Amino acid sequence: MGMRPRDRSLYYDRQGQPIDTAEWGRRLEGPLEYRIVEKTDVRDAEVSTVWLGLDHSFGDGPPLIFETMVFGLENVDAQWRYSTEDEARTGHWSAVRRVQDMLRLPHGSQEERIMPDDDRPIADVEPGSIDITALDKAELLAALVNATSAGRFSRLAEPMTHERAAAIIQERLSGDVVELGRRGPFDFDYVAGRPIKCDITGPRISAFHVLRYDRDAGAGTMARVVGELRAAYERRRAEREPS
Repeated sequence: MGMRPRDRSLYYDRQGQPIDTAEWGRRLEGPLEYRIVEKTDVRDAEVSTVWLGLDHSFGDGPPLIFETMVFGLENVDAQWRYSTEDEARTGHWSAVRRVQDMLRLPHGSQEERIMPDDDRPIADVEPGSIDITALDKAELLAALVNATSAGRFSRLAEPMTHERAAAIIQERLSGDVVELGRRGPFDFDYVAGRPIKCDITGPRISAFHVLRYDRDAGAGTMARVVGELRAAYERRRAEREPS
């Protein structure tokens, strides 16, 4: 942990402007609306994002003056901190998606699809990211596994099925401890010995995770897999709609 530079402020307002101790105290004791950025209930849990004002970076990197925490879940001690209000709002909705995914019990049936209850965008569209809104998580995981090269560590004798992918997700969701701040239930490293290296938690897969997956699976593979799933989903939806 670095030392705080002598000319660097310890306190900041919501716009990230330095303020003195007295002003920070006034704002901290002022209207609650100033401190609360977002607050969302997810079943019995609560995701809360607030302005702290007090820099928690201790001089190591940009000031960290916003914080997201999750309350009401046993064995979960999750915390994220941010420099700007925009980052805090984005982080808040990302945390909400993680909690939704963790609490949602997946099933093997194709009709009972594994996905977040809320697919609202969490930020402006990131260039290079891929939209997975409304796609079933188990179906997506199976497709990503099957699209990777077998590799010498692969433990797959036959293609990954939707049922097996759902069982993998169920096992991760039902674990005694889910370290949300490190790796969530939809953040995969290797599956059956195949490199996935991406987080499919929210409504979009980040550009960073797209590149990590494509590095092993081949350039453009992620976009192709998601495109095929999207087309199949749209066909199924069209078949269910009355003519």
